[in-house]
Amino acid sequence: TAQGITAEIMQEQYKFQQMVVDLLSEAKKLQANLEQTIDTNTTVTNLAAAEARLQKLKNDEGAYPQQMLIAQIGYLYYMVSTADQPVGTDAYKRYEELVAQLAQLKTAVEP
Repeated sequence: TAQGITAEIMQEQYKFQQMVVDLLSEAKKLQANLEQTIDTNTTVTNLAAAEARLQKLKNDEGAYPQQMLIAQIGYLYYMVSTADQPVGTDAYKRYEELVAQLAQLKTAVEP
């Protein structure tokens, strides 16, 4: 309270963190489904489509890979969890962008 952090700010931060955790969980479930599809699929077309989607979700191996969707969601969580402060407009905007990207990947994969 001495620094101006109210219970409402803490509740908003916690609620936003839970939204990001749910999004991260959803993205990781999609990753697992895609990996299973790749492991069990024999159709070249479906395999190529699943691999393309997986590349957008998961970082490549190596020292400095491009940060893909799951890593970006994890970074957003890190950013809103490291300090007790109001969640900024940019964080909400980025969250919505990540939600849209995941929805696009899910739509492309699911029947």
